[in-house]
Amino acid sequence: MKEKIKGTIYLLLATVIWGSAFIAQIRKCNDDIPGEIVSEKIDNIELLVRKIFDRARSNPEIIPDLKKLMDYYLPMTVKLLTAYADMDA
Repeated sequence: MKEKIKGTIYLLLATVIWGSAFIAQIRKCNDDIPGEIVSEKIDNIELLVRKIFDRARSNPEIIPDLKKLMDYYLPMTVKLLTAYADMDA
C-alpha cells in the first residue's frame, strides 16, 4: 500500500512539473507572438491547460487519462506556437 501511495505521489509530482513546463513554453510563445487577437487565443489555451493540471492536482486519479494530452497534444501545440513565433520574428 505504501508503494502505491509513493507511486501516486511520484506520478502527481512528475505530471505537475511536466505540465508547468508546457505552460511556461506556451507563455513564452505568447510573449514572442505579436497581435492581440492571437495573444487572446493563446491565453485561452494556457488557461485551459492550467485548469486541466489544477484538476489533476486535486484528483490524481485522472492523471492516466492525460497521457495523450501530454504525449501528443501539448508537444504539438508548443511546436506549432514556436513555429508561428519564428515566422513572425
